[in-house]
Amino acid sequence: MPTLRPIQPAATKSLPVQVFEQASFRCTPAQLFASFKRDEDWNEWFDLKVTRNTEGDYREGFTRKVKSGPMVLHEVFTHWDEPNEMAFYVERTNNPFLTAFAEQYTVTETATGCTFQWRIGMEFTFVGRLLGPVFKLALSRAARQGFPKLEAVALRR
Repeated sequence: MPTLRPIQPAATKSLPVQVFEQASFRCTPAQLFASFKRDEDWNEWFDLKVTRNTEGDYREGFTRKVKSGPMVLHEVFTHWDEPNEMAFYVERTNNPFLTAFAEQYTVTETATGCTFQWRIGMEFTFVGRLLGPVFKLALSRAARQGFPKLEAVALRR
């Protein structure tokens, strides 16, 4: 399984392929983060099976394995500031077209709930660059379809 380049949170925006989605939710930032901390909740809004490699609460240095369809991602959390921000990068994956992959989640409290911002930065191999637009489109679409489900899951908390 190829090892990808480690990405710190501030560098996510510098990766060549970017996905940025934003949504307003009726839940509080604390409710949203409570959902992020429950492994089973991820599969309710995004097609993910989460397996923890680290015991205890999510935090900087926490690692997990995520399976989405045929793709397997080994993630390392680089930032955890509950209930405002979290970030992680993919350390290893079975996807041969990626050289770097990182995500940042930013949650801002509003008068009616919160605003959720999701940023993904990706870098591809030479051959993978041809597939970059397809990955970007698929992730944006998954976010737009998943955000209403994420809000519903968080509101149950």
